[in-house]
Amino acid sequence: MSAQSLESIHQQSADTHRIWSAEEYHTLLNDPFTVLVKNPHSFAIGRLVAGEGELLMIAVIKEKQGQGLGRRCLEEFEMALSDKGADCCFLEVAKTNVRAQQLYESSGFECISTRKAYYQIDKNNREDALIMRKVFTLSSLDS
Repeated sequence: MSAQSLESIHQQSADTHRIWSAEEYHTLLNDPFTVLVKNPHSFAIGRLVAGEGELLMIAVIKEKQGQGLGRRCLEEFEMALSDKGADCCFLEVAKTNVRAQQLYESSGFECISTRKAYYQIDKNNREDALIMRKVFTLSSLDS
């Protein structure tokens, strides 16, 4: 999947925060630590460094949301990390993104911290990010 395809899916996701550019995705795709799982309508991208995974983005086009594609991408991302030797995964999610938080919590992620005013919403407004972690065990990765 090309950087332009990732940007296009992200644009079509109805994300209310900043959409990542094709250039940003291109940089990630050329990073040897990047892990990507994808299908024509969604993707999950992150990286693996020193045995720890980090989920950077899950995007599902708006018309396909609510059909389990995000959950499948997350599960496949976790399996890819585990296959490469990760023992855990971290992520950041906007405090107001309740739908994503529910997905992560139901998948075994736990909130471990908050980053105050982490996301810039506009010139005058910022939003907190929740830091979440999932420790991988054999049972946590069973489908």
